[in-house]
Amino acid sequence: MLTLSQTSYSKPGYGAVVDAFCAGVSNPLRGGAALSIWRHGEEVVSISAGMADHRTLTTWQVDTPSVIFSISKGLGAIVIGQLVDQSLLDLDEPIGTIWPEFSPGGKGLIAVGDVLAHRAGVSAPAEKPSLALVADNRVWAQHIAAQEPLWPPGSGHAYHALTLGPIMNELVFRATGSSLRSLFQSHVASPLRSNITFHPTRAIIDSAAYFVPLPDWHLDADPSTDPRILASSSLKGLLPANLVNSNDGFNLREVRSLGLLAAGAIGTASGIAKVWSSTVVQTSGIRTLTPSAVSKMTAPRSEGSWALRLPSTKLQRWGAGVELVSEAAQMLSPSSFGHAGAGGQLGFADPELGVSVAYLRNELTGNDVTGQLLSSIRAVCT
Repeated sequence: MLTLSQTSYSKPGYGAVVDAFCAGVSNPLRGGAALSIWRHGEEVVSISAGMADHRTLTTWQVDTPSVIFSISKGLGAIVIGQLVDQSLLDLDEPIGTIWPEFSPGGKGLIAVGDVLAHRAGVSAPAEKPSLALVADNRVWAQHIAAQEPLWPPGSGHAYHALTLGPIMNELVFRATGSSLRSLFQSHVASPLRSNITFHPTRAIIDSAAYFVPLPDWHLDADPSTDPRILASSSLKGLLPANLVNSNDGFNLREVRSLGLLAAGAIGTASGIAKVWSSTVVQTSGIRTLTPSAVSKMTAPRSEGSWALRLPSTKLQRWGAGVELVSEAAQMLSPSSFGHAGAGGQLGFADPELGVSVAYLRNELTGNDVTGQLLSSIRAVCT
């Protein structure tokens, strides 16, 4: 039987959730995971098990940080939502009004919220960037803004896996004069004392979980996938198409140190779930989004088939920077919203239930690893 870490905790009544979590750690000598659940502003489950780094025999504790991949986008969207609350950004305003340089190819005509719903047509870079370029979000944003779109902007959507980060940052900067990274720290993470950062120190980077790609982890497995989709996730070869190899991509210190806004935040499961909790209920005395902002952010803007060829029967639905419930992302109820991360990670909140969930793992897989876990949480919380 799998042994939870010594720092694990769960309130009575969540035994089935703990069992489902343990069943998801397939090889605790190779990889591990962490789960945090907050309910009505209180953490009711904080558990971890297995190895954070099998090379050093480092076990996964509840305070073990991890790169959280695209959960990062959802956290950035919370900052956007706060600016919507303050009337500093309007999701229905044409992006070209705020950012005229984004206009080539008709991109400037589509609404800010539609850009955040992956409809801008700049999901992949025109040319392979350097690490130095992507380290500077404002310079990278200039390159993206100047691109011709890959499809008519607003006519369809395809996932902007990494380019959405500098786009979000530029919107935040033009509205406030501050970076998304700094506003997330000062307006979300620090007030909540949440262990998440887009600017990791070397100590955080070196203590973060080491990723173990499983044999089924192949984003490029189907040859009929449009190559521009692979160019999106790899930045035209700057990173592995699968984001991570044993000694490449997001396992490298130099990649982790970038704090890529679309995929490179580092945090703990407890910290992530706490932030999502604060979007729907008072959490440590803080509510980061009003119900009005949540309603605006979660209005559906993209769903169904992509503008680029993707041979998949399970497709996401998007609001403005947040993922909505779909066949690909079940979450807890139709009102849930948040963002999944590569390989089986997940962070979201449910305003009707007052529940938030964060699940992190370092064994990256293309299989569904959250279905049974979410079913067990749903049984307790609904």
